[in-house]
Amino acid sequence: MVEDSLASPERVGPVEQVVMLAQQSWALTYSGAPAKGEAVAARALAVADATEDPASSVWALTALQVAEGRQGRFDAALSHARRAAALAEGSAGPRALPLQPQLMLGMALFDCDLVGEARTAFRAALDDEFGSAWWLSATLMADAQASYALGDWDDAVPGLVAGEQAAREKANPLLEWQSLAYRTVIATGRGELGVARELADRFSGTVQGEELPYNAGILAFAAAALEAAEGNRHGAFDLLLRCWCVDAARESRFYHRSLAPDLVRLAVALGRREVAGEVADAVEAGADLAPEVPTVRSLALRCRGLVDDDAASLVAAAALARRSPLLVEHAGACEDAASALAKDGRREEAATLLREALARYEAAGANAWAGRVRAGLRLVGAPPGVKGSRQRPATGWESLTSTERTVSVLVAEGLTNGAVARRMYVSPHTVNTHLRHVYAKLGVSNRVGLAAVVHRSIE
Repeated sequence: MVEDSLASPERVGPVEQVVMLAQQSWALTYSGAPAKGEAVAARALAVADATEDPASSVWALTALQVAEGRQGRFDAALSHARRAAALAEGSAGPRALPLQPQLMLGMALFDCDLVGEARTAFRAALDDEFGSAWWLSATLMADAQASYALGDWDDAVPGLVAGEQAAREKANPLLEWQSLAYRTVIATGRGELGVARELADRFSGTVQGEELPYNAGILAFAAAALEAAEGNRHGAFDLLLRCWCVDAARESRFYHRSLAPDLVRLAVALGRREVAGEVADAVEAGADLAPEVPTVRSLALRCRGLVDDDAASLVAAAALARRSPLLVEHAGACEDAASALAKDGRREEAATLLREALARYEAAGANAWAGRVRAGLRLVGAPPGVKGSRQRPATGWESLTSTERTVSVLVAEGLTNGAVARRMYVSPHTVNTHLRHVYAKLGVSNRVGLAAVVHRSIE
């Protein structure tokens, strides 16, 4: 249908051609043909640039960014996202823009480990989207995912819950499942396996059906992490391998960083070294496509080191991961390197890396993962230190997180939930979630009671 319309240029103008081509590109990319999607997007960009219409170029650039990102060419995707965002600033309004350009820029920045810049872009997108709310749920979810990735889990959970609610209101099951997946990982890391299982049961069917959704990578990672924590290594391996194979058939490398480390480690442990080797080969090829992204390069060294049991590669992987603020990638690389060093008898070096991982896990409140690292420290003859250095009281003003305190102070000043949301760049759903937690911790039931506690606590 698209090609038929494009074959009659007298009936379809160049601007309309760009829109149709961009939509065709997205359809191809998300249905498992990102290389074809890229080709169509490049065609759209050629038409758009000839029109000298900024909005048309934004359409084409956004489609190109998405197709390149799915193939693991994150540097190229970011270049196109930056250009789209710059053009959008001079566009005649949002009428012709396919997606929030600052949201798309933030996502591209995040994929390149530039998380601080990504969050700035998300907040710029929220400045625009509080007016229209069209892409508000996606922007809020992206920012909550950034909190998760950084290890700011106390802030991530309310944002993810709010994102799920907003996604449900928009009838967007993909974002709902994504919220559930990240919360499953958090609950698993905290050792709350009952909570994790309840969450995972709400999306696990999507990674076991005949057709996997395009975001299956993060869903499989979360479900497999829980299976492994419950002692089912074979089940975890099967989940990861199936998703990996589907993504490989689709020429998608987007979720390599989520899937590959656990898949390789499990494959080696279960005697499936041929699988481990194939995955390591694939991520090494992917590293050539995004050489400026630390976690992509770290992933290649890490997987090869796991396959070859090579401490030098794993230590180098940890050093690269340290350049990124991402919790799971950094701490996980440290754990893998420490394990190899311990096998080589280099216990002091192993202990140093384990303490590095422990600090990240404790800061996030990932008590189960921190416990695993403490066990590793004991195995290398190093004192694990005081457990739970991050612990705060369960009730009272001191029990509140920094975000909960900010919400409390703003509410005590008389701001509405909507005003607080705007001030903090979150959604009213998120404010509601924070307030429920605050009320429970402070033992109050309304805003008047909260204001009284706030005034007493900060005097």
